Amino acid sequence: MMKRKVFIGNYLRPAMEKAGLSQSELADIIESQQCVISKYVSNETVPTATALLLLSRALNCSIDYLVTGKDYEKSRGHWEKHVNACVCSECKFPVACEYKYCPNCGSSMEEVETDA
Repeated sequence: MMKRKVFIGNYLRPAMEKAGLSQSELADIIESQQCVISKYVSNETVPTATALLLLSRALNCSIDYLVTGKDYEKSRGHWEKHVNACVCSECKFPVACEYKYCPNCGSSMEEVETDA
């Protein structure tokens, strides 16, 4: 089976432009480094699943858009539709509200207010 090359940068750059964020601003939001974002944008590195989730939340688009570039306008507001979104109270890792404890650090979860 042949692996398909994913070009995240092709879709990450336009999402950043629409959100009005620079590489360093996006890096600050997802608690990463500008050089990492630069590697994503230039297609040198593919983000981990966790990084994709954080990027999609920061840019208010779906992971599908970041991977395929499809339906950007339909994907905007993806997270705003989920009123019961939760985030770890310690590490701020996004997690489904069904979990009582963060799979990232083990801390308890808190509910996040969203505009729905």
